[in-house]
Amino acid sequence: NILILGPTGSGKTYLVRTLAKMLGVPFAKADATKFSETGIVGEDAEDVVRSLVDAAGGDAEVAQYGMVYIDEVDKIAGGGRGGGGTGGWSGKQVQSNFLKIMEDTEVPIKNSLQASLSGVLGGLPGGFGGGPPEAKSISTKFMLFIFSGAFNDLNDLVKN
Repeated sequence: NILILGPTGSGKTYLVRTLAKMLGVPFAKADATKFSETGIVGEDAEDVVRSLVDAAGGDAEVAQYGMVYIDEVDKIAGGGRGGGGTGGWSGKQVQSNFLKIMEDTEVPIKNSLQASLSGVLGGLPGGFGGGPPEAKSISTKFMLFIFSGAFNDLNDLVKN
């Protein structure tokens, strides 16, 4: 897992996207400020893993060797000052959710709403069923998680 620091516009996203392209692995990017503790409002940390499966063309086997890039992570890192905006308690909970998926976790490929809908609509023509059997979950064991942010206050913190 990697943490990249640099000011806005310095090419962090370009660097990571180019690396994924050179390695030939699926790539999923997300903005950390879009995540919430539960995913009820905003996205859940597991949603970015699901988007990696989408980037791999639905192939869970290929996706488990992909790269997950989370930008703007400095916005959810409260730094012990209570955070701001999306930091604080909710930021700490989002951080915990990311730590959980980074520790060789099995993430369900469908979220609970998708699973419920495919159960209801699975037998309908043109519904979610009828195709080849899909993997139910994806392992995060071999995924590379890269986080980045500007961390503008870091210079002042180091000076002190």
